[in-house]
Amino acid sequence: MTAPDPLPESDEAPILPADPSPSKIQPAPAIIIDEDPSSDADDRELAYDAQPEWDGVALGPWSFDREAVFYSQRRSMGAPPLDDVNDDISSFLADAARILWLCSHDRSEITALRSKPAVMQDVIDDWAELAIPRGSRMEATLTALRIFNHGNINKPIPVEDGNPSGN
Repeated sequence: MTAPDPLPESDEAPILPADPSPSKIQPAPAIIIDEDPSSDADDRELAYDAQPEWDGVALGPWSFDREAVFYSQRRSMGAPPLDDVNDDISSFLADAARILWLCSHDRSEITALRSKPAVMQDVIDDWAELAIPRGSRMEATLTALRIFNHGNINKPIPVEDGNPSGN
């Protein structure tokens, strides 16, 4: 057992040796002030309107008709409530396939199958088997979740006349 260090004899702060190399201290990063903030609004607008891609195909927007078919298709297939699916991301895979299929096909293809939910699900499953290989299923799920969640974001609309719009 070693003896404890002796207590200092006074309450004064100890005198520490000066750092011999203050030149080695890196300067603090500078705050960059954007001289033209108007470009920020353009960048935000482009980012908001950007559409994701899947399997090399630009996906269409998460429009009202695609979302309506999504919910109808889920209900027809007896899918569990979305609240139950949110607990486990891997259980969202079937929904991810539906979302990606809906966003990667045009309205005429969707409309042709809308009244035949079982056939539509077979088409979605066949497409998913080829378009969502096993190694990219998590990426597909995350892409679909971004699309689904992005559809619920309100987009602020600038007011031209200066009166508040409620946004």
